[in-house]
Amino acid sequence: MSLEGKVFQPADYTLLVVDDDPLNRELLRDAATVEGYAVQEAPDGAEALELISDAKPDVVLLDILMPGMNGLDVCRRIKSDERTRHIPVILITAQRGRQERLEGIAAGATDFLNKPVDISELRLRLRNAIRTKQLYDEVRSKWEQVAALEKLRDDLVHMIVHDLRSPLFCVLANLEEVQQNAGETLPEETSDSLTWALGAATTMNRMIDAMLDLSRLESGEMPLSLQTVDLNTLVAQSLVSTCTGVQRAQVMLEATDEDLPVSCDPDLMQRVVLNLLGNALDFSPTGEPVIVRTDRLNGHARVSVTDRGPGIPAEFRVKIFEKFGQIDGRRKGRKVSTGLGLAFCKLAVEAHGGVIGVKSQPGAGSIFWLELPCDLR
Repeated sequence: MSLEGKVFQPADYTLLVVDDDPLNRELLRDAATVEGYAVQEAPDGAEALELISDAKPDVVLLDILMPGMNGLDVCRRIKSDERTRHIPVILITAQRGRQERLEGIAAGATDFLNKPVDISELRLRLRNAIRTKQLYDEVRSKWEQVAALEKLRDDLVHMIVHDLRSPLFCVLANLEEVQQNAGETLPEETSDSLTWALGAATTMNRMIDAMLDLSRLESGEMPLSLQTVDLNTLVAQSLVSTCTGVQRAQVMLEATDEDLPVSCDPDLMQRVVLNLLGNALDFSPTGEPVIVRTDRLNGHARVSVTDRGPGIPAEFRVKIFEKFGQIDGRRKGRKVSTGLGLAFCKLAVEAHGGVIGVKSQPGAGSIFWLELPCDLR
């Protein structure tokens, strides 16, 4: 339920009062109980942390000056724990100095109360702290709903894609058999149609492989066959394997003279390079060069692919690396990303302990780059 439609009821919330002085605890407990809050008490930091871990109160009223573990230490412990860092902490102090407040803010305190505590001020600060907690709970609830929907989508896509493999394999096998056995006897137009159909089915098969590999990379179930290879050699082999004669004339390789030994899965990393190169060729105007560079930078082996394509607006340079992330390019009649290739590249590079990114200027092309740690053994 959104906050606009929720009536504030103090009885729905639990406060934890932490103070070594029983009279102070009694004062705060009575003031909060009159308002309707449920109240728990702790005489020291250790017991407070146990109660917070078990009961997860909605707000903690925490005295700073306590023997043993003081309030600042308790606050730091609360905020350093992923399970409790969202709980608002109101520090209570007898001092009014600026330094103590700065230390409290640094420890993660939500608010402050001065002793002697003014009951009207206490009520207001409690309501503000509760509202902070409500906002957090609402955002977390919506995030969990979105996460559940994304998992449902991913599971559905994975199931559909997996089930498509068998019929698509059958289509590919039969198209290849027809082309091998009857290709030369078919009319030219029919032969061209067969070639186009075979190419489309092959592309679809690669997309299915990419989606399944994405799922395996996301779940950490993608096995890596690590070898020490020279990244210069891997890139050069990638260019030879993917480029047609016309494309080879368009691609310029500028390799460093240094060896670039990296520990990687050669097949997986070659697919990354092919994806980046394929995108550059797709979006570069005919005749404009695509430049592939390799070099060493701060102990990392770097590969960059520069194109003269339409470029990517700044607000989309993160989105294109997300799964199913696309930039609508209808005004240019195409999309900047397929929604799969760059997401695969990002996960594959990160699985090797590397990083990937893009520099771009709309209308002036893009530079996609990746860096892998050099293997210094």
